[in-house]
Amino acid sequence: MKQIAAFLLLCALSLPHGIVAQRSAARAALEESVRLAQEGDTARALGLIERAVTIDPGYAEAHFLKGVYHARQAPRSTGDFRRRIIAREALDQAVRHDPENPLYLLELARLLMMQEIRVDARRMLRRALDVAERADAPTLAEVHYQLGIFSETTWRRLRYRRLLPIGIAELHGDIAFESANYVWDVLQASGYAPGQGAAAREAMLDHFHRALTANPAHIGAATHLLAFYYDTGRMAEFTAEALRLVRAAPSEPRAYLALGLGLHAEGRDDEAAGAFEYAVELLPEEVRADFLAVSRLLTQDDAETFEARAGADPADAARRFWTAWDPLYLTPSNEYRGEYLSRMAYVDLRFGLPEYDVPGWRTDRGEIWVRYGRPLRQASFGGGETTTVWSYGRNGPVFVFRGLPGFRGATFASDFRFYAENYRARQPARFTAPSLPALLQVPAQIARFRGVDGGIDLEVYAAVPLDSLREAVGVAAATFETGLFVVEPGGAEIRRVTEAREVTFEEGRALPMNWRTTVPAGQPHIVSAEARDPLSWAAAVHRARVDARSFPAGEPSVSDILLTRSLEVVTDPPRTRTDFRMVPEPSLTYAPDDEIGVYFELYNLLPDSNQVASYDLELAVTVEEIHRTGSFLQLLGELADRWGLSAEGDQAVRLTFSKENRVQARDMLPEYFTIRLDEPPPGRYGLRLRVLDRNARVELEVEREFQVREP
Repeated sequence: MKQIAAFLLLCALSLPHGIVAQRSAARAALEESVRLAQEGDTARALGLIERAVTIDPGYAEAHFLKGVYHARQAPRSTGDFRRRIIAREALDQAVRHDPENPLYLLELARLLMMQEIRVDARRMLRRALDVAERADAPTLAEVHYQLGIFSETTWRRLRYRRLLPIGIAELHGDIAFESANYVWDVLQASGYAPGQGAAAREAMLDHFHRALTANPAHIGAATHLLAFYYDTGRMAEFTAEALRLVRAAPSEPRAYLALGLGLHAEGRDDEAAGAFEYAVELLPEEVRADFLAVSRLLTQDDAETFEARAGADPADAARRFWTAWDPLYLTPSNEYRGEYLSRMAYVDLRFGLPEYDVPGWRTDRGEIWVRYGRPLRQASFGGGETTTVWSYGRNGPVFVFRGLPGFRGATFASDFRFYAENYRARQPARFTAPSLPALLQVPAQIARFRGVDGGIDLEVYAAVPLDSLREAVGVAAATFETGLFVVEPGGAEIRRVTEAREVTFEEGRALPMNWRTTVPAGQPHIVSAEARDPLSWAAAVHRARVDARSFPAGEPSVSDILLTRSLEVVTDPPRTRTDFRMVPEPSLTYAPDDEIGVYFELYNLLPDSNQVASYDLELAVTVEEIHRTGSFLQLLGELADRWGLSAEGDQAVRLTFSKENRVQARDMLPEYFTIRLDEPPPGRYGLRLRVLDRNARVELEVEREFQVREP
């Protein structure tokens, strides 16, 4: 609506002063209508326009503004014929009373294009061009821009036009809704007609270039030209045009969004981030909030929860979101946020209708592109009404849109809005980044123990399988950047430990990454173990959210379970972790015949009058994904001699034992044992430890999962 009000104001200010003097009452009504439209009171604004027409039926400007108002409202619904009829009648009257006004001819041509009356639209545009050749440069630029739009609607309709394979008359939307394979196979078997749309494409480019020659700051012509360059992969021309637009229109946010989009496509994330941030600052406040709203990336339920929690500080909520979604803390930029901003910039270039107050991200196609990126295959079918199909792979998803080319837009076909929302619930968003050609997700084991001064000793064990990165790196040896990052959800960095390490790519070799650091207790953390080759940009990462944990002084508690590949006592009796020789297992994955070392610590158990702590331990191994076929659990070492064993249950094997330990001045008791599962089937298993402090009558519990792989 503000775009309409601004357009009305521009037109009103350009009215000839002689006519204003003769028609002061009608003029006053029009001026008041512009003011009301700017304030959002469109009903009263339209009433005053009608009054001006009644006062002076020959007043071309009044008819024109009436036509503009109805024409700009009509595209919100392809079935809104009443508004288009009213707009057509009003604009015909305006042209009849002032046939040499290029603005009138342009608006009528725009409406005719929307109605798919293309022959008359072209005739009006040619008349407008003849008049504009004698007018000022901005008017000439606008006419060439509209002629470019006219040719563009033809070219875009033909660019993805598919020739269906022999024997298939049409792509059936109901089958497409049910079967992604059907769509993929049809598109694979179909082909493009050679050279289709070439003439329309060249005419489009010629008019956009002529518009920019007449008015270098013409945003419409520039953005449509940029969209063409981006879609066709002409990135050198895209970047050059974006830089030219920045110089010509330094206060236009879309210029900097385009520049950021080009830089992001080249993998220049740091420079792209600067362009995007400047563009965001230039956006009007209400548009900025909508542009940055990350809830569109979540499921509907999660989006509602996110917005409710954001409350009065959505900026802080967004920072927390992007902190969690930063794929690599080793780099200064957030690659996924850059990808999000680049998609938002692209859909506004490609699908936005600024003349109707519709940004690209508020269109159906823009909504899907922002969530899932460029489809793997695109196709269009049909004559008058165009069906557009986007396929993201053989297994989907598939989205189908329909629209008339004259509307320069499309909406979900039939039930595909329901399909999109249903898929959103399962797959909220997908992200990749040009600057991360290989991003390997690696397993890691994270364990928390009590640290000094009330802190948490955080131990992280990860191993990067170098075979997976060999092809991306492409050399026999490389210098990797490695790092451990502990970050608050709000984005504050708590710990950063980085180093450069020489890596040789040998068959079957892994890059171990082990850290021990102390972090504050009582708050959740994001823990990230990362490795990156700065030359190839190949990277590996393990990202985990570690929940709040503390070991309060004087209260019984138990550490996390640490699972090891090997475990033996160095000093007997052991008093601290340094009295053990342990090799933790980063992947938490074992072969069926492997020994599994289990280590944990007990804190502040209550001693009796003889300084003896008495406690029961219960260890349960449960099958999480498959049924256990092994017959029993074997306990190795001294614990088998000291404690009795009992196995019970079909889905779980339990060890139960009791122990007494003289604590004296110590308030930490290290516990350990080694287990072997008797030929368990591959799958995911749970390890649950329960501790009962018999003196304090307090029960503690901690869990850990592990995998058993094929032999």
